[in-house]
Amino acid sequence: MANQTKDPAELYREERKKRLEKSAKAAARKKNGNSKLKKTLGRIFGTVVSVVVICAMLFGVLEFFGVPEKVITSFKVDGERYTVAEYSYYYVTVFRNLVNQSYSYDSSYGTGYGKMFTGYDYTLTPSQQTYTDNSDEENPVTMTYAEYISDQVLRTVEEIHYYLKKAKAAGTVLSDENQKAIDEAMDSFAQEAASSNYSTSRYLEMQFGKGLSARTVRKLLNNQYLVTQYLDDYSKDLEAQVSEEEIESMYDEQKDTYDQVDIRLFGFSKSTGSEEATDGSSEGDSDDKLALANAMLEEISDEESFKTAAVKYAAEADKDTYSEDSNTLLRGIQKSTVSSNISEDAAEWLFEEARQAGDKTVVETDDYVFVVYLTAPRYRDETNRVNVRHILISFDGEDKIIDEYEQMILNGEIDEEDVISVPTTEEASVEEVTDEYGQIVEPTTEFELNDDIKAAKYAIAEQLLAVYNHGDEDGNSTEELFATLADKYSDDTGSVSSDDNTSSSTGGLYNSVAKGQVVQPFEDWCYDESRQPGDTGIIESTYGYHVMYFISKNDEPDWKMTIRSSIADSKSESENDSVKEEFENTAVKGALFGWGYKKTSGMVEDYAKQIIANLASSSQ
Repeated sequence: MANQTKDPAELYREERKKRLEKSAKAAARKKNGNSKLKKTLGRIFGTVVSVVVICAMLFGVLEFFGVPEKVITSFKVDGERYTVAEYSYYYVTVFRNLVNQSYSYDSSYGTGYGKMFTGYDYTLTPSQQTYTDNSDEENPVTMTYAEYISDQVLRTVEEIHYYLKKAKAAGTVLSDENQKAIDEAMDSFAQEAASSNYSTSRYLEMQFGKGLSARTVRKLLNNQYLVTQYLDDYSKDLEAQVSEEEIESMYDEQKDTYDQVDIRLFGFSKSTGSEEATDGSSEGDSDDKLALANAMLEEISDEESFKTAAVKYAAEADKDTYSEDSNTLLRGIQKSTVSSNISEDAAEWLFEEARQAGDKTVVETDDYVFVVYLTAPRYRDETNRVNVRHILISFDGEDKIIDEYEQMILNGEIDEEDVISVPTTEEASVEEVTDEYGQIVEPTTEFELNDDIKAAKYAIAEQLLAVYNHGDEDGNSTEELFATLADKYSDDTGSVSSDDNTSSSTGGLYNSVAKGQVVQPFEDWCYDESRQPGDTGIIESTYGYHVMYFISKNDEPDWKMTIRSSIADSKSESENDSVKEEFENTAVKGALFGWGYKKTSGMVEDYAKQIIANLASSSQ
């Protein structure tokens, strides 16, 4: 039987969401050094008693300024020393990544999913929860997350150190894009520091721990980006080396993974009392639904008759919805999607080699009785997908004031007669209505689109396009400028940055847009044969107005790109596994490693408690 099923409209949105999501991979990979501290203390203990108070006072002054963290070695890798300050930077970074990932899952899918997928519970501090390392199944090791984070710092730095040497040996040079990313990160730190009346180094110490200077952070960022670029370049080289024969071979072995079908789908819900049947009566039992589905099936001979039947059999409140073509049409869906969202039986039926266009069937699941009509049997999509950015000005979104446009007017860069007038939705609202007693009747809260609202929204889209065409401070209309405007003004929250402007910023980006994946006007613009990189425009859809930016068309069909990348990733992972022994467990802890761990983990415990308190306060 089926897994939990969704109605056709939900399935359409789910398929669209899955295709647009880009997953990213995160990589993070104890050998105690012999301390000389005890021997040293043994030799000098008798001579230091008289000055111990003075030394303690001096150490306290130095510690206030972070001097010990700057100079004390936390650990070494291949003879290169890493200070306590640098250890603290990595520790805080690993911690923040854990919190952000866990919180992101909870925000997207619901409470508890963060811990389920990441193992980390952001409502507890690192020392209040444990991690179990099962790499050795016979001897699993359980530790606190504070200890786990510390261990991850060593494993991460080992790997960075190893590939940094590789990068330098290969002559890898930071790209302008990566160098700019580093500069922008440092500029951001400096701006945040200035807004709080701190020096940049003092601000960084507050964020990552004492002793960390701006120069050190830039060095660490430079190393991280250089390693990332080396691995990216290496991955691209591996992808270029994948042969057509390898690609075809993997496709033949995994056709069910890469083939697609196009279908029309209509579902009769088995839930009782939630909808009305076609005749207006309350819903009957599942036998009635099966009978209705079979009756509908008999009326279907082609796509037009399917659409007509869908409207006929839809509940009264849904008839307008089902009159829209997209609410029964699913294009480019894969077997795994059908299996997880409809049923395994439906997936097997649809992907049979003998299946032909026009085949139809009824599929019963725990929650629905589906009518399925096959419009295109299994095929390999040979379309080269496109990459675009857009800014959505939704019809029912809040009115916007485009700051840059206002500034262009103030600067005299736009002639008065060319100023685009933006009527507000208030101007388009209905007139006051009073009842028989002369009391004002509150207008309905239900959104009703009208020409005035559309005019207002289109004017905002025009303003944004005008700002883009005006260019950046150098007068250039760049993709980066468009992305910045998208993050600031787009109503499509799924394709822009989060509210806290974290690294999740995507600038309205949609990668590898497939036909059937987006609304028709969006698709038509993207796949216009005349489309060229850098093209812009404004289109209208049921969602609102889209200010469009065309990036590129992929060089290969998506299935081929996916297989090529998969083969290259497999080779890369295999090679990485083979060289792990060259860098794993090469970190040697210094004599005062424990002191640095205690200082840093304690700071992060306080930081975690503050996060927990803030979350608790915001939920009230």
